[in-house]
Amino acid sequence: MPDGKSLLALSTESGEVEFWKLPANGIGAGEQLTNDGKILRWDGVPSPDGKWVTHQDKNNQLWLLDTATKTNKRIVLDSISPSDGPSFGDVRWSADSRWLVFAQTSDNLFSRVMLYNVDTGATTPLTTDRYDNGAPAWSSDGKWIYFLSDRSLKSVVGSPWGSRQPDPYFDRTIKIYQLPLQKGLRSPFEPPDELHPEKTEEASKPADAPKPGDAGKPGEGAKSAEAAKGGEADKSKQATPKVEIDMDGIATRLQEVPVPAGNYTQIWRSPATGSYGSHATRNHRKRMRCNAWTSRIKATSRKL
Repeated sequence: MPDGKSLLALSTESGEVEFWKLPANGIGAGEQLTNDGKILRWDGVPSPDGKWVTHQDKNNQLWLLDTATKTNKRIVLDSISPSDGPSFGDVRWSADSRWLVFAQTSDNLFSRVMLYNVDTGATTPLTTDRYDNGAPAWSSDGKWIYFLSDRSLKSVVGSPWGSRQPDPYFDRTIKIYQLPLQKGLRSPFEPPDELHPEKTEEASKPADAPKPGDAGKPGEGAKSAEAAKGGEADKSKQATPKVEIDMDGIATRLQEVPVPAGNYTQIWRSPATGSYGSHATRNHRKRMRCNAWTSRIKATSRKL
């Protein structure tokens, strides 16, 4: 859990798979958070403030748990994906714990990035179902959402002629895109210009040297130490930026991130540097799509 004092765990102690909060140091009894389990549960993701836990189950349902009242609310039901694993991918909270992004399978089996508002309970698609989209990630300032999209369809086969390569073959089809959450935002990847000059690092300037007359004054060292401590305390108490999203035409504000296409599967942000990276394999994506097709064929056969 975000407080660093407790762990979120799944347990069958009650006879069903339920969420429990356990002390991180192993001392003391655990606290049961849910009591409505009917089937196997997966992937509990606590919000940054610890007030919410989103989780999913084998019935392809995405839930929102209020840790204070211990009440569960169903957010989404996925009636397309097979029930052999978590149906909703890359469930991630905004820094202010008011928004949730995740990937959900559409009717055509392509994945879409969805946005959920905790305050209103509204779910909004951020991407089209014309392409396979997923792996959403929030920017550190809460102004952008990054995601992956399978839409760079350039065959490595130059022509249909030949005895060994008559068919098209697609490699490195995944590109990284960004979605501004407010209208008029300038991409952080845009180069500086006369209207947007490069920012200088104020923090890199050396501190002013103490004056010769101040060195002998009593109490000056203690005051400066207290001021330094106060500054550090102020930094630690900085409020989490509130994420504000303009929903009007949000899906049309799509922007391509200027990096080469690749076989990416995930986007992650380094807590230390704030930089972004991505894993580069997509075998699981092909396997999931194959399983989804197999499930749909079996369901159709049973109806016939």
